[in-house]
Amino acid sequence: MYKNSLGDQKTSELSRDWRLWVAENALRKCDKVSMAQTMIQAGVDESVAKAGIDAVMSDPIFEAALKHQQITFKYASVMENYHQLLLQNPDYDQIDRRKQLSKSEFLEKYYLGNKPVVITDFAKNWPALSRWTPRYFKETYGDVQVEAQIGRNKDPHYELNKANHRCYFTMSDFIDRVEALDNSNDIYLTANNDALRAKEFKSLFNDIGPLPDYMNPDMLENESSLWIGPGGTITPLHHDSVHLFHVQIMGRKRWRFIHPMQIPRMYNFNGYFSPIDIDAPDLARFPLFKDVKILDVTVGPGEAVFLPLAWWHHVVSLDICISVSLANIAYRNLFEYDNPSNTNWY
Repeated sequence: MYKNSLGDQKTSELSRDWRLWVAENALRKCDKVSMAQTMIQAGVDESVAKAGIDAVMSDPIFEAALKHQQITFKYASVMENYHQLLLQNPDYDQIDRRKQLSKSEFLEKYYLGNKPVVITDFAKNWPALSRWTPRYFKETYGDVQVEAQIGRNKDPHYELNKANHRCYFTMSDFIDRVEALDNSNDIYLTANNDALRAKEFKSLFNDIGPLPDYMNPDMLENESSLWIGPGGTITPLHHDSVHLFHVQIMGRKRWRFIHPMQIPRMYNFNGYFSPIDIDAPDLARFPLFKDVKILDVTVGPGEAVFLPLAWWHHVVSLDICISVSLANIAYRNLFEYDNPSNTNWY
């Protein structure tokens, strides 16, 4: 998994990078023979390779890593067994579509049950549904500066590298660029851009609501985000740190969900992200993903999808889309994670 310029190894002792490579691959259950063959093909002397592998695997530090790995494997097996129980439910792969959902049922079945749901009437009476169009944003907020991500198509890790893709436009210029594109992931105004924190957009909150009684209206302005982009924009596989509602105002989005108990199959090397392309997974590199169960749903205008805690998801816009995400849920919505930070693993 480790990506580095290991190069030829002609000395009598393995370099630090090669020792690290051996340790990582041994922890992945690679056998000594296959590791030695790979090293020899890369230019390592055969005797150095074999001696180096033996030295790494007999090192007390590696033995300690194996002990901790046993504990990690136990956690993974508990999650796998629990997920196998969930799969026995005949409705496992169905995402409910509900309307007039009561506060008590939302709490018990979806919030505490940690289960996705599409609420079809969430925003049916919002003024935003009839007002928010590209033309409305251009005419009403055309001179307001917004931050968007651009150049995403050229970077396979555009979301991890989002800081490198920041660019500022007037809203009018941004809308012109969006409308000129046909099915593109190259430009997107996302939650990370914090547009709704700008005082110039404060009037947009007059178009949001009424809210269901399981939402906290007092937290709306601080716990909401605006999304605008062309058809074809993609949010790659990741999980969020809180419960969210994503409310579709214009256009449609396709959501694919993966249960949190499948995290051992997600190769979560860095932060909240998975490196897997859900549409074309590289099963040679990520073989565990072949058994992942994926839930699939499309959300349209006026509908909201409830994104429960730690569910993996991939989102693609099927049209020009305008939407808002809301985290102002009337129940606990602050959680902590111990995220990995292996930035050189892909």
